[in-house]
Amino acid sequence: MDPAFSWILRGSLAALFAVAAAHKLRDLETFGETLRAYQILGSRWVAPAGAALVLAELGVAIALILSPDVRVGAAGAVMLLGLYSFGIGFNLARGRRDIDCGCLGPSARSPLSGALLVRNGVLAIAAMLAGFPAAPRALHPIDAFTIGGGLVATVFIFIAAQQLAALAPGLRSRRKSV
Repeated sequence: MDPAFSWILRGSLAALFAVAAAHKLRDLETFGETLRAYQILGSRWVAPAGAALVLAELGVAIALILSPDVRVGAAGAVMLLGLYSFGIGFNLARGRRDIDCGCLGPSARSPLSGALLVRNGVLAIAAMLAGFPAAPRALHPIDAFTIGGGLVATVFIFIAAQQLAALAPGLRSRRKSV
């Protein structure tokens, strides 16, 4: 894989996990309520699990950028995305679509949906790709523009995907009423 593309994947995923951790740290109480709403953990496990998730997200973000072996961060990202997908899928199977996924932080609510599972699958594929070794070519100054542009593009793509996922339930209900 081209090293510039590798850095775009690594940087995008690192930013995603760092922002996710920051959202949780900004309002730990709401994050605890979100975890509790999933009804997977017993009450006494919510706080330690929440702390572990935040530390894991920060660890993945750091490992994707600083680890000499990118596979460590990539594997951590895949595992976290799998864990989140399990929680979402478990609740969707129980018919519990009304709870907040906790994906966007305490200021924005996003109910559980199959679109979140698709999103996590795409992100997991990106994390697996990020774990592939980069081709042994030196990065050149022009690569900074490629990497920077790629990072900006992924931010816009992610925001657009989040907006579409948020709009999807309303669009489905409109189609049914027409």
